Amino acid sequence: MKPLRFGLLLPLSVAGLLAVGVTTPAAASVIYDESISGDASGALPGLNLGTLGLGISSILGTLPGGDDDDWFQFTIAAGTQLDDILIAAFTGNGGNVSFSPGGGFNVGGFNVGGIGTDVLDLTGPATTLGPGTYSVKAGTGTNQNTYGLDFVVAQTVPEPTSLLLFGTGGLGLLVAMRRRKKQNQTNV
Repeated sequence: MKPLRFGLLLPLSVAGLLAVGVTTPAAASVIYDESISGDASGALPGLNLGTLGLGISSILGTLPGGDDDDWFQFTIAAGTQLDDILIAAFTGNGGNVSFSPGGGFNVGGFNVGGIGTDVLDLTGPATTLGPGTYSVKAGTGTNQNTYGLDFVVAQTVPEPTSLLLFGTGGLGLLVAMRRRKKQNQTNV
């Protein structure tokens, strides 16, 4: 029987194992900009943004004051989760961001803590959200504010191709290790 050549098997196996842990986040995309698409003011459930894709989806808005609220409704698909709702931009003096699970009621407003604040961390123990429909509100009292919110969506389970790559990589490493062990025993 002719011996198998494993010259490329080891590098390919390592590449397969590394591919499982490496994910390339999608570039941030602005899915709604009030300056382009018009005022998002309104009541629940809010302007429907549809299903958020993987990566970062941003909304940009302006609150002119006088109790103007911008409500947005969005859906998180099966197999994904919402990791963060980040305050990406905020100018003005006083405002709040409120979050409503299920798109039906307000669980409370939060004073904007600054750029980088994760609104989900302010809601209690649940710092990620699974599949479902939700609403978020940016609001103000009498002050004019501008804001930007980043929605960060990630997968909850590995893709089948990742599992296949992982399995192939692990199998290749086992075969290569076994082959080397056999060669070392033969050379002794």
